[in-house]
Amino acid sequence: MVAGPASISSIDPGEVDAEIAGRTARRIRDYLSSHPDEDPIEILVEGDDSEVLVVPRAGAILLARVMGTLETGQGVALVPSDA
Repeated sequence: MVAGPASISSIDPGEVDAEIAGRTARRIRDYLSSHPDEDPIEILVEGDDSEVLVVPRAGAILLARVMGTLETGQGVALVPSDA
C-alpha cells in the first residue's frame, strides 16, 4: 500500500522481527560502504533473481536507519517533511 503525501506511517515496537531488521540494516550499511558511489541501488528480490528493485541511495540509507531502530525494539514513525 502506498500512502498519500500527507499521511503518517508507523511501525509499533515489537511489530517486526528484531533479528531480521538488524540483519537487514547491517547488509544495507555494508553494501553502501563497499559501493560508495552507486546511486540508485539495485536490489535482487530474494528467491527471484529475475526481479530487481531500484532504490535511490537516500532511500536505502533511510531504510537501514529504520531497520536499525526496529532492531532495538523501538517503534518508528515516518512523517513527510511538509506535514
